[in-house]
Amino acid sequence: MVDAVGPTVTSRIEAMRAMFAEMTALVAKTYPETKGRTWGLHAVFVDPAMQGSGIGTWAMRKLLAKFPSVPVMLFTQEEQNMRWYSKKFGFEVVAPCECLVDRTLDGPKFTTWTMVSVPKSAGDAALAE
Repeated sequence: MVDAVGPTVTSRIEAMRAMFAEMTALVAKTYPETKGRTWGLHAVFVDPAMQGSGIGTWAMRKLLAKFPSVPVMLFTQEEQNMRWYSKKFGFEVVAPCECLVDRTLDGPKFTTWTMVSVPKSAGDAALAE
């Protein structure tokens, strides 16, 4: 990977992978009902010209309805997206995490929110085990 993107980007990617692995473990510990099948939502993009038209909400509802009993986990770095997932679809914030871009305390930072949606039926199934 270093040959493709250089050492700085490689270092950042490795740090993000480690952080995502830690957050995934935290979700499993905090929400035992996510044991087994869990979907990971990687991205929802809507053309800026279409934003606000409801197409993103429609697509998310279709996705969540396809397998309604499967928990979904996601990461977002945009506060407005965190509020959107929470308000529109009931996702809960597991842990906000302030991340260092280049691993220096005085360097640039960003926040990532780990979120999860655990359908009632998934929680009931985990409790029955």
